[in-house]
Amino acid sequence: MIQNVLKKAVIPSANSNAFLSFLGNIQTIKTLVLFLDYDGTLTPIVVFATERPDQAILSNDARQAIKCLSEDLKIAIVSGRTKKDVKSRVDIPDLFYAGSHGFDISGPIKSDEPLTITSGGTEQKVSKAVKENIEWTLETDTSLGGKQYITFQVANNFVPILNQMFEKLSQELGKIKGCILENNIFSLSVHYRLIESELMVSKIEEIIQSIANEQKGMVKVTHGKKVFEIRINLDWHKGKAIMKLLEYWNLTSPDKVFAIFVGDDKTDEDGFKYLLDNSLGVGILVSPQSEERPQIGTTENTNMQDVQIISQPNSTEILSTTFAKYSLKDPSDVLSFLKNLSKIQPTRNDSSQNTVNH
Repeated sequence: MIQNVLKKAVIPSANSNAFLSFLGNIQTIKTLVLFLDYDGTLTPIVVFATERPDQAILSNDARQAIKCLSEDLKIAIVSGRTKKDVKSRVDIPDLFYAGSHGFDISGPIKSDEPLTITSGGTEQKVSKAVKENIEWTLETDTSLGGKQYITFQVANNFVPILNQMFEKLSQELGKIKGCILENNIFSLSVHYRLIESELMVSKIEEIIQSIANEQKGMVKVTHGKKVFEIRINLDWHKGKAIMKLLEYWNLTSPDKVFAIFVGDDKTDEDGFKYLLDNSLGVGILVSPQSEERPQIGTTENTNMQDVQIISQPNSTEILSTTFAKYSLKDPSDVLSFLKNLSKIQPTRNDSSQNTVNH
């Protein structure tokens, strides 16, 4: 039986004592891994007429909190921005970065890490191409004393197509006041947050869809928070990027890892779902309430594991489905979570003397 699903749920706060206590216990038997979105998660979404996406600046407090945690945890930033852009904004070289919704991933190679990856139960050299159009390569960053990085990218052959589309979109939309275009290399973004006219937004969407249709199914148009995304039409997303990173770290068993993904947008739901479906961890939704959540959906025989109806203090009310199990209200709340997470790390000598915020 197919039926509509819309649940009014209250998702508990990730800053609750209960969840932080759980994390403190779980990391004594499993490896704790942290995945973080950027816009709307680590930095506020720009909302005012004078603001643009390039003004989303990471605070020094947030940077220091992430850097502190990276001494104990494996951390990856998973963003829709280009890898180069988000890496320069976070400015912590020793993290892994997955840009363009996971199509472009890289991170440092440490001397104690083997240059192999486990995929499908077999070890493969990282320098060889593997399934799903991913090429594994080594890069050397001369600005960091010749430090080596592992890099893997999906569907490089689509980049020229996106570049051509960007030129067409620039010609068609470049003169529309408030319309901001971004070339994310493996995806394109058209921001319309500064446009008040719904009629104009509809016109922009028609133009985007028309140009996308010229590619005959090679690209797809998706919606985010006041943004249209033109993405490569492959079964690849933030969830797959998280999967590949866990494979690289050889952390694909629920017995070995507990992963956390903190995100705020619809594109982050793929990551939440991957962790939930594979019992590898949980998603944390950043949302003040129900604004711009995924719309009502359908499911067969409704075995929904995506929302628990829980009523308790310090929680976020969600008026539609999400695969996240916990919530944070805004980037300030995310910062509190990062600091709380740092306090419960076993290597912190003063951890027993600190209390968590809730």
